[in-house]
Amino acid sequence: MTEEQLAQIQARAAGLGVSVSRLMVDSTLTPAGLSLPEQHALWSELEGLARLLSAVGNNVNQIAKVLNSGGAMRPGEVAGASEAVVRITARLDAVLDSLPAAPSGKASAS
Repeated sequence: MTEEQLAQIQARAAGLGVSVSRLMVDSTLTPAGLSLPEQHALWSELEGLARLLSAVGNNVNQIAKVLNSGGAMRPGEVAGASEAVVRITARLDAVLDSLPAAPSGKASAS
C-alpha cells in the first residue's frame, strides 16, 4: 500500500469515526463493500424514503377515494402528490446510484 492510499484510508476512517482496522474489516467482509456506519446511514435513508413513499401513497388513496365518490379536489392537491412522488423517486435514484457496483457474477437490481 502506498503512503497516499494509507492517507486516504485513514481519512475515510476518521470521517466515519472508526479505526482503520474496523474500516478495513467492515469494507472487506460486507457484501456491498460498505462499512458498518455507511450501512446504517444507508438503511436510515432507505427507511426514511419508505416512510415518505407510504405517506404519499396514503395521500393518493385519499385523493382517489374523494374523486371516486364524486367529490371535488382542492386546488393543487393532485399536483402536490405528483411532485412528492417525483422528489422521492429522484432521491431514491440518487441513493441507489451512490451504492457500489454489484460484485461480478451477481445480478444487479436494475
